[in-house]
Amino acid sequence: MLWKGILSESFFEELKRRKVIRIATTYIVIAWVLIQVSDVVSEPLGIPLWIQTALIIALIALFPVALVLAWLYEVTSKGIVRDSADVRSATPAVAPAAATDRNINRIAVLPLVDLSPEASEESQLFCDGISEEIINRIASHKELRVIARTSSFRFRGSDIDLAAVRHDLNATHLITGSVRRSGDINRISVQLIETHDNSQIWADAIQTSVDEPFETQAEVARLVDNAMVTTLDVMPTAASQAWKLSPAAQEQYLVARDAFWRADFPAVLKHADESNKIDPNNPLVPTLIAQVYLVWPRYGFSVTQDELRLASKNVANALRIDPHYPGAHAARGMLSLFLERDFRTAFEVVTAAAIRHPSVAEWVPQLLVYANRYKEAIELHRRIAQRDPLNPTNLLVWANRVNWMGQKEVAKNICKWAEDIDPEHLILKNNVFRWAIRDGDVEKARSVMSDWGMDPDQPETEPNIPWVPRSISLWLGSRLFGETGDSERAYSQAQEIEKLPGFTPTTVAEAYINAGAIDDAYRIWDLGISQYDLGVYDLAQPPDMREPDNPLWLKFRNDSRYEECLERLGLDQESLQGIDWNVALQVLQP
Repeated sequence: MLWKGILSESFFEELKRRKVIRIATTYIVIAWVLIQVSDVVSEPLGIPLWIQTALIIALIALFPVALVLAWLYEVTSKGIVRDSADVRSATPAVAPAAATDRNINRIAVLPLVDLSPEASEESQLFCDGISEEIINRIASHKELRVIARTSSFRFRGSDIDLAAVRHDLNATHLITGSVRRSGDINRISVQLIETHDNSQIWADAIQTSVDEPFETQAEVARLVDNAMVTTLDVMPTAASQAWKLSPAAQEQYLVARDAFWRADFPAVLKHADESNKIDPNNPLVPTLIAQVYLVWPRYGFSVTQDELRLASKNVANALRIDPHYPGAHAARGMLSLFLERDFRTAFEVVTAAAIRHPSVAEWVPQLLVYANRYKEAIELHRRIAQRDPLNPTNLLVWANRVNWMGQKEVAKNICKWAEDIDPEHLILKNNVFRWAIRDGDVEKARSVMSDWGMDPDQPETEPNIPWVPRSISLWLGSRLFGETGDSERAYSQAQEIEKLPGFTPTTVAEAYINAGAIDDAYRIWDLGISQYDLGVYDLAQPPDMREPDNPLWLKFRNDSRYEECLERLGLDQESLQGIDWNVALQVLQP
């Protein structure tokens, strides 16, 4: 196994990345020059022959030392430091959500309970908005580990099992509360609870007008933030800005934000647009619109260049309202990659935003994978899982990338973790199918398609499950037929996807690769690059990581056009040279 790893192409790429080959070449040249110089000057200067012999022996002996040092260390703007990949490998591949340092306070903010006599969807969204504002406010305290909304909001209602919350989230403290509306007055109460004995260590309540929803959310968040300072001994932070919206605009924004978490992106755009029309003075609304276009391709839908430019205009509007809003900066960074092919700017802007606020950290591993920095990406997925342990999307993407690194058992354990949270998740099924194909278990792959409501023998038919796009069925069919050697059927699947309205070029290109049609794959990849399809960056990942045992993918990778496409995407060696990758490891720094 060791020799297989040493002789692999990925190992050779790692040698180049760590500059071992460059150091070795430089060392040999310098050593040769020193030997030649000593040979020329030894006789005129009367230097004994044994000194020249000792010099040659020393240079030979120090050569492996230089290679080891080149492997272990790298020169950065901060001096000579350990190579970041070794720093990552020193940590376990899977760390439980538990914080090993018991001095770290892990805070879970649960959704506030609506106790109003006439509870409604609008009032519940208002309650959720308060909890989310608290999360955003206290997450800026570096001394705290604040559980992400995705995980903490899975616990909803007045009858919460605190023991389950403590176990599943490993929270040391909970923030709970309630909202009761009477006429034009909201009464909001919040409490801070220690989980080890369920004792209440702080509580407060305020009354506000129903016509001031954003001011109310900001005021409650300020109360809780002060409680963190006084009860948990954390350093104060700068006050957050309260963006004022009219009640009607606030309602539309809350509905849009809730739809975003449900991945109902058409509804997000509809309600966010309504909120903007009523009152265009909140940076959260245009940022939410921009995020839709950045996230939508993950679910198999194409995004046009015009839509990306619309996203860019919304980000610019958000930053005009609040130049410091981290979410808008992260979106701006991603757009600089997709629209301008400027990876360096994207990396610097997104990591800076994620260091400031953990809510945008999930963008950083995606950028790292585009640049083939898999170990750093996996480490960040691990840290995100500590903050957001019940987020199946992060877990499943993490599992897939761990699997790329050859750690199959670890990947399966992470997948089981995600399956316990959401057994029907789209990425979960996709992972199981891919891994079954990779292991040569065709029957298991066929059973995954059947469980998904697809016909493995006729993938052209519409899936029985409405939320599964037909393009997914066709892509799985192309992979299945390609694995069994039926390249003609695999090719027909790719052609069917290409005929679909709004097809994603990435899906079609991958289907053509599965059929061995490399020229068609590059034709579609070229089309995707020209049309600013976000998924084209997935094709840039080297198959020795993504599909190590698939000769069709290796054939695609070894084509001369591959490097040309990397250059067009801004992912060539020249574009990535000199980037300080250690900055990424400051995100969610433990």
